[in-house]
Amino acid sequence: MKALYYKSSSLLSRELYIIWKFSNTNIFDAILLIITTSLTAWFYNESSWDSFIPTLFWSVIFSFLYITTFTTANQLNSIDEDKLNKPYRLIPSGQLNQKQVFKRMIIYSIIYLLISLYLGILYISIGWLVLVYLHERFSFNHHWFTKNIVIMPLGAIVLHASAWEIVTPLEPKVWVFYILLSTWCALSMNLQDFRDQEGDKNIGRKTLPLLYGDKKARLYQALILFFISPLLYSSIILSQTGISEGFTRPFVIIVLIIQTLLNWFIAFRLLRYKTSKQDNITYHCWVIFYWFTIPLICFLK
Repeated sequence: MKALYYKSSSLLSRELYIIWKFSNTNIFDAILLIITTSLTAWFYNESSWDSFIPTLFWSVIFSFLYITTFTTANQLNSIDEDKLNKPYRLIPSGQLNQKQVFKRMIIYSIIYLLISLYLGILYISIGWLVLVYLHERFSFNHHWFTKNIVIMPLGAIVLHASAWEIVTPLEPKVWVFYILLSTWCALSMNLQDFRDQEGDKNIGRKTLPLLYGDKKARLYQALILFFISPLLYSSIILSQTGISEGFTRPFVIIVLIIQTLLNWFIAFRLLRYKTSKQDNITYHCWVIFYWFTIPLICFLK
């Protein structure tokens, strides 16, 4: 009996380690976004404290399943690229083979759908798997437009909608907030493509900097961040308060000023700091900005 217990514990520990390895590079840009959205919904809905722990528990479980359905498919589809650029991943590092990753992709997807059914968000979760399939099977990830303007914002809508509905159904006003937030997100997703231009070039990706040149792409993205992003972000905030009321509330005015400065700061970094390492920092500055935007809806009611 002891031997069975230790064997089961060992298998469970290994599987949890594998799930962590599939997920650990997406903590900020997926897992924390889901958990934050669910907790935001809990606060916005003025839910009881009795529901806090279940909300946190299910949002954590769901977030890891959400991202592993993507990363398993992605790692199966990018083996040659990972050998060059991401040798620490499970397949190129020899920790798992393709067959083992494929099995896990199927199992994780089934568990993801079963838990989604239990949580009442199956229809949204099916939409996520469709997006993953388009991203990997039809190479939507190889062109900046299909990846950053189509898949990423739709994926963001699915992320926020599913995380919110773990707690409570989405109201029309909340839908508007997250659709506009995801649109703002789409305008900035090209930031991630400045980080590894050499790797993207080697596998034939058509990112913005590779198609138009690094200098032009940086200028184009900086202009968006300087002029369009602040206006779109303002529409996110004012969609909850109304224009006339929004400009009478000191908190809203402060948020509008800060968000403009942050968009400009990211534009400045993009133009000023151009190494791969600095581009990665610039991208994650934007991710943190995005992350802090999620709970703002609670203070705009």
